[in-house]
Amino acid sequence: MRRKVLMTKGLKSLGALLVVFCLLEALLRLTYLIRASLVEYVPIPYVLEGDYGPIPPWVDSLRLLEEDDTLVWKGRPNVYRKYVDIFAPVHTEDAHRALFRRFSPGLPAALKDHPVWVVSTNSEGFREVNFPTAKSTTAFRILCLGDSWTFGANVDQAEAYPQRLQALLRQEFPQAHFEVFNLGISGYASYNGLKLLKTRAINLQPDLLVLAFAMNEPQMVGYEAREAATHSPARTLTQRMSQGLARLYAFVTGHIESYRLLRYWALLVNWQPRSPGAHLQDQSDTHALFEQEQHDGKLKPWLQVSLRDYERYLLEMMHIAHSLDAGTILLYNAFGQQSPYRRVLERLARTAGVPFIDSSAVLAAAQGKIAAALEEQLVLRYSQAQPLQAQEETEVIFRVYLEERAVPHAIYIVGSHAQLGNVVPNRIAMFDDGTHGDQKAGDRVWSYAATISPGTTIFYTYTNSGAEGKWEGLDVPVIRQLRVEMADHGKRLYAPIDTFGKMYMHADPWHTNAAGNALIARAVLETLYKDARVKRYLAHLQAQKR
Repeated sequence: MRRKVLMTKGLKSLGALLVVFCLLEALLRLTYLIRASLVEYVPIPYVLEGDYGPIPPWVDSLRLLEEDDTLVWKGRPNVYRKYVDIFAPVHTEDAHRALFRRFSPGLPAALKDHPVWVVSTNSEGFREVNFPTAKSTTAFRILCLGDSWTFGANVDQAEAYPQRLQALLRQEFPQAHFEVFNLGISGYASYNGLKLLKTRAINLQPDLLVLAFAMNEPQMVGYEAREAATHSPARTLTQRMSQGLARLYAFVTGHIESYRLLRYWALLVNWQPRSPGAHLQDQSDTHALFEQEQHDGKLKPWLQVSLRDYERYLLEMMHIAHSLDAGTILLYNAFGQQSPYRRVLERLARTAGVPFIDSSAVLAAAQGKIAAALEEQLVLRYSQAQPLQAQEETEVIFRVYLEERAVPHAIYIVGSHAQLGNVVPNRIAMFDDGTHGDQKAGDRVWSYAATISPGTTIFYTYTNSGAEGKWEGLDVPVIRQLRVEMADHGKRLYAPIDTFGKMYMHADPWHTNAAGNALIARAVLETLYKDARVKRYLAHLQAQKR
């Protein structure tokens, strides 16, 4: 009897505890829902390498992506968001991290002058209007498949390159009926692109595919093999049980808000951010290893797998396009010109006889023009490589323009090279007094002369009036780089003028801005001028009018 009473009390206590838990869970979900409804602008405060630490669970409702069994993830349908980019200097990165974790849904007044970009997705989660149910007999349909560059990260709805291409085609060929559909999804790699092409894009009856995948390939390394193992009918009972437990764990960690909040706080207490210097050193070390691998002709196994998969997925997409009697354009959308994925695209285009557009080269040329125009404006047009007497190494003059920005003490340069302070911030001062390589005193262009061995790639950033050894007075959260070519041996090299607080042609550390998207759209348009299918289409339209 006593045992029965104890059991009854225990069950009642458990029931009461469950009720309290459910009430707390409901209250937490309601709080998040109210917060989300009050958010007018979503701030994006950038830090180096995206080192934000634990992600607050209350921002989940503002995500643009959701899980998908076939595509791995996809865009959320019927979304309308206004984003505020905070790609700007900050005293310390902790200030931006605090803004990232901010629970208050309002935007601080100090941020209201930052660029705003709007995202609107259709009923399928693409940054488009809803697709027509049928294709017109007079239409020439171009599908742009790709990652966040195609989606148009950090630019307004009409400024993503597919939308810009659509506007250009209407302007250039008002008598034609070109349709350009943006099927870009942030984070997509060629694996996701192939799945999307097979399951949805082919149903849109494309006449031409623009395939633009590159920057996300490493994160999908071996995914196909993992997926096959997960769904294999030959899995053992133990494997299936492990899979079931994994799904239960995923459900709890992904859907029980009280658990997620407690876990977030626990992670935050123990998390230690990496310093900008650590990120800078990592980038320098990674580049050195990559150059050594290139020199030795042996890439790491994971990269070899990634490159093989990348080529295989692209070839399959090109084969599908051919089976649909559609054309293909290969587009490399990224800033890194030395990427092995760019070389794969270039080789595939050459082998298959399809057009290849290198956005990295287009954007590098634009960046060079901006720096040259600034030199012209400031009357600092010197020969970029001047001979030195009895000098074996290269003397590099780093230059940064401060515009109207206040400089309480001095501007500093910091890099992984010994001449740039060995990643100790606010140690190597620059000058605006006509000395140390500075060309003109008081012109707000701060300069510093460093002796660098030819063939070296320098990674560096700037700081403004911080304390030595402390990462204060930070520039935009991008690691800048400069390669000293062997041809500059024994010369004085004036590096292109940087601008503190800006990275030319960048909207954030990884993506180009609206001007860059316009250049990419123009490059695709110029390729279309030469395309045989486009020429036949326009000729057919002209013949019909006669």
